[in-house]
Amino acid sequence: MEENEMGLPPLIYDAPSPFNTALARGLYGVAAPVIVILTILNNIMVVITMHSDLPKRGSASRIQHTAIACSNSLLGIVQLPVHFYFFAAPSFPAYISKPWCGAFRILGFVLPHIFHTISLWQFIGLSVQRYLVFRFPFSCVTWYNIDNMTKLVKILTFAGFIVNIPKLFDFEIIDFDENMILNNATFVIGKTLSCRAEYRFINGRNVYALFSSWFVAITVHIVPCTTLTTVYILLISAIYKNNTRRQNLSRNSRTGRRQARNQTIKECSVLVMMTTCLVVEIPSAIVRVKQLTFTKRDVTSGGGEEIILTHFFLLLSYYFYVYIYLIMNRDFRTTFLSILRKLRPIPQPDATELQVIRRAV
Repeated sequence: MEENEMGLPPLIYDAPSPFNTALARGLYGVAAPVIVILTILNNIMVVITMHSDLPKRGSASRIQHTAIACSNSLLGIVQLPVHFYFFAAPSFPAYISKPWCGAFRILGFVLPHIFHTISLWQFIGLSVQRYLVFRFPFSCVTWYNIDNMTKLVKILTFAGFIVNIPKLFDFEIIDFDENMILNNATFVIGKTLSCRAEYRFINGRNVYALFSSWFVAITVHIVPCTTLTTVYILLISAIYKNNTRRQNLSRNSRTGRRQARNQTIKECSVLVMMTTCLVVEIPSAIVRVKQLTFTKRDVTSGGGEEIILTHFFLLLSYYFYVYIYLIMNRDFRTTFLSILRKLRPIPQPDATELQVIRRAV
């Protein structure tokens, strides 16, 4: 099924001997849980920082940044049981009970796929919004407000759930027959694998599988990558024009030039985030389309390195977003440092200092 092609964490069952279990175990059983936990902590820090500045709490873009941070965190949270139970287990790959076959399908593929879709389309919404704000700063005041951005976030979140709801119910768990041969490999029941997920219906199963695979490829890979690449090019042009205009207006003011530079760097932070996103999404799209177009064999017949690495780097990319904010967004950095200063413990006077204070009094 699709979990064998999407790499969310991939290929627990029906994986033949050539599959690179050592790479999967090292990345998903050791590195991925650490990255996910650190990403969750980073995103908590992002949300707190963005909503801690009371005079600017209503900033419309913060609604979208918060939605992206929450989606990225949820993608990792729902996968943690899969990372620990399957990949971190001493006996990986090991016998899998029937309930955990279903849990793997839901926690390892369906829910992460939903949150990945939501996060990606929220990011597209943020990118388009940033371009319109940068390119048409005066006319955007009529639509760029908290209510509209909140509605956009709700619509994209709802759409991400709706288009993926069938994946929660379109499968059933079947038991392997004794010494079943699958993908040219023999599995002995009770010693290796016990069950797998199959589409619930028999008639039209291949047609549904083909439709589902291409639907995922189009909505999660082809269209988002194409849209982000187009907006990326437009954003470069808009930021360059804004920077040129600000430099011309402040050429005789050192303070003005510094402010113009800080504003340009802040605008470029969106470009850096888009670059981070495209660096992991484009290879994933290429692997996905190649599987559907050029590869007739099951993806599990090889080592699976492409699938393993593309999804792992997706998880890794979410970890770096907070550092992009800190480095390139001066307002975010200032607010974050002020929060740290408030959390810093106040040193208490020792006994000698207290005696001096009493004598003075």
